[in-house]
Amino acid sequence: MSASRPSTSPKLLLPALALILAVVVTGIGAYLTITANATLNAALTSGTGTAADVYGSQSLISVGAALLTAGIVAIILAVLGFGLMVGLANVAAAAQYDEFDDDFDDAEDDGFEDAPEVPAAPVPAPAAPVAPAAEAAPEAPEAPAAEEPKRD
Repeated sequence: MSASRPSTSPKLLLPALALILAVVVTGIGAYLTITANATLNAALTSGTGTAADVYGSQSLISVGAALLTAGIVAIILAVLGFGLMVGLANVAAAAQYDEFDDDFDDAEDDGFEDAPEVPAAPVPAPAAPVAPAAEAAPEAPEAPAAEEPKRD
C-alpha cells in the first residue's frame, strides 16, 4: 500500500505566474529604455529637438530602467521561489517516509528469540613454507650498433 502524495503543481502556480509577470515587466522596461534612448539621441543630434523631446526621453529612460531593474529582481525571486517550493516538497516527502519507518523500528516486539552465536571455524595453517622466488637472470649485453655505409 503506497501513500498518495498531493500534487505540487498548485503550489508551483504562484512562482510560475511571478516568473511570467517578471519577464513581461523586464521586456516593457527594456522596450521603454531603448525607444526613449533612441528618441533622445535623435533629438540631440538633429539640433531641432524640443525641450519635451529631450526631457521627456530622459524621464522615460529613468522609468524604463526602473522597470527593467524590478523585472530582473523579480525573475531572481521567482526562480528562488521555485527552488524553495521544490526543496520543501522534498523535505516533506522525506519526513513522511521517516514517520513510516518509525512504526517498524521496534526490535523488541518482533516476537523472535535471538539466535545463538556460532563460532567461526579456525583457518588452517599452510602446509609448507613458501620458497622465495628465484633471482632473475642477468641481462644480455647489447649488440654494437651497425655502422652506416659511407657515401661518396
